[in-house]
Amino acid sequence: ISTGTLVAFLENVTLYNKFFNETESSLFMKFNDPDAVNFMNLNIYRLKYTGGPMDPAQTGPVSINMPFEALEQTTYATAMAFQRSNY
Repeated sequence: ISTGTLVAFLENVTLYNKFFNETESSLFMKFNDPDAVNFMNLNIYRLKYTGGPMDPAQTGPVSINMPFEALEQTTYATAMAFQRSNY
């Protein structure tokens, strides 16, 4: 089982509701080097957020740690894919 934690800056409840409603999601991240020539991509095709503590409840933008678990992928051979440009 692959797990991790997303540290998110929430401007609204959309991402938090994915945890609250147990909605499946996906996560695609691209990391560019400073001159934007090389990159790394991380794709998690299926995941569920397993936590979303927000204490005390706040209004407006808030930072939150959202642990997640990668779920088995039926279309691809793996739950995650990592790609990097040629250095």
